Amino acid sequence: MRLVACDEGVAEYLIKCIGDMKQSLSQCHPRDLINQIFWAARYAGLEPHLTRKSLELACRAHFLPVRSARA
Repeated sequence: MRLVACDEGVAEYLIKCIGDMKQSLSQCHPRDLINQIFWAARYAGLEPHLTRKSLELACRAHFLPVRSARA
């Protein structure tokens, strides 16, 4: 189990971000996004912290945009 500090209102913001990115909610998203936040913090040499900014960055890394191939 991982414990991470969390700003108030982040859960609601996460639901909004996922909806804005046209993704469906899935049981694995919290785990995957927390992993993204921990990896980014470790890379930057920082303590992980669940903020709107860290969540947004994690969502952008996790939900890569799908681009259609042009004929």
